[in-house]
Amino acid sequence: MKYTSTNQIYQSRYEISYADFLRELTEGDTIIPANRKSSRSQDEASHNAKEMLLRALYNDWNQKAPFEMCPFDGSGKLCHINDQDGYFVDLRQTIQDGLARTPADKKVYMIFTSRSRLFRPPNYDRNNQSATWHHCAADYDTFDQWIRDNFGARADDVQFVILFHWLTPGEERSFETQLGQFYKRCLDGIGKRLGRKASRMLRPIVVELRRRQKLSTPEIECRLKLEYPDEKLPAAKTLRKWLFEEGLSEPRGRRWHKTT
Repeated sequence: MKYTSTNQIYQSRYEISYADFLRELTEGDTIIPANRKSSRSQDEASHNAKEMLLRALYNDWNQKAPFEMCPFDGSGKLCHINDQDGYFVDLRQTIQDGLARTPADKKVYMIFTSRSRLFRPPNYDRNNQSATWHHCAADYDTFDQWIRDNFGARADDVQFVILFHWLTPGEERSFETQLGQFYKRCLDGIGKRLGRKASRMLRPIVVELRRRQKLSTPEIECRLKLEYPDEKLPAAKTLRKWLFEEGLSEPRGRRWHKTT
């Protein structure tokens, strides 16, 4: 068990920083980007954001295989470490599979964005979170013993990489919240850009509806809503602009009017 003397953030003896991981990584090592999802504590965007972050870093690892995320489910509370099913059973099997395909002189690196994704203290309580976030030295003694018991002579070949290993539990939670918010903003921005692009792709269709079928602008709007119900459709003002630029006036006898 290792710890820092300045802020008493304890860690497993099998844990290394991301900087050390980059220095020590060699060809033949196995990398497993991972995330544990607590079914009641975080929304889907928060977990997708962690995958986005790990995927963005993947090029720095010089791997030939395509990126593949390893998802886990469960509370991760250390009191369940010896249960016969659940998160720790899945974690053990994943590590065993990784060791089986890794040469004896190489390592398996499990990469998590934050320490709480690896496991939570045994007394973690979702209704009293701030008072039960902190991992103590005994928690890591228990976890390290679990590693030795399950992987024996190859225990030292198992390494856990915590991207932001220096964060306190409270800082971790703040970081995860901000990462999830950033991910949502990215999705919103992409959605708007795709919406504008899809809207522009409708222009030739609008022109043909006027040119071939002589439809009025309100009739074109109705046709688009029926045929493209899931698309972001251009406003009537945009339709009129497109048609004006093509030299196509409103059909005679039909008046402009707003649609609801």
